[in-house]
Amino acid sequence: MNGEKALSLQKVISEIASGIVRGIHTAIPAVVDSYNHKKMLCNARPSINTTFDDGIVVATPMIYNIPVLFPRSKNASITFPLEKGDSVLLIFAERSLDEWIEKGGNRISPEDPRRHDMSDAIAIPGCFHAGAGKLPSSDSDLEIQYGDQYINIKKDKSIEIKATLRVIIDAPSVELGGKTMDPTDGCVTGKCSCAAYGVPHPVVSTKVKAKMV
Repeated sequence: MNGEKALSLQKVISEIASGIVRGIHTAIPAVVDSYNHKKMLCNARPSINTTFDDGIVVATPMIYNIPVLFPRSKNASITFPLEKGDSVLLIFAERSLDEWIEKGGNRISPEDPRRHDMSDAIAIPGCFHAGAGKLPSSDSDLEIQYGDQYINIKKDKSIEIKATLRVIIDAPSVELGGKTMDPTDGCVTGKCSCAAYGVPHPVVSTKVKAKMV
């Protein structure tokens, strides 16, 4: 009889512990449903459902107003478009984020005592399943890609830039090879469209301050 009571107590404790663990959320991949770039908040649905011990599967709900984590400081940032269908990794805060998202600041005292709750998510872009998303073209270059445009800083110390339309450098001077040159002196060159018709001639564009040949 005592053995049966011990097994029953062990089962109860095990079920309680399992229930506590199920309420602790850590990280999970998710798919973006919408993104507000002005507030840098997204709505996303976790990609993996919840499966219980009895085999019941419950679809995970949409999570709203999730802060998106891009590398940023007060005066600098690296950002890119985030669209519906993009994948992110959701990590879940130890405390409620409601007051912090709304007001920011330090020493925030959450009104809700919840911990590790699914509603307190932060999204990190780029968590795609194997082979999906924008893939690198090289395993040795530092790459920035957007559509079919890219900037590749190569291992051999060269830099390759591909632009679909044009490259704009807005600066009073351009330094090439350690020497500073005035753009009107021809440090930027190109070909005039007249060359296509067999009448090439030197042209200076006052708009872009570049000597055309």
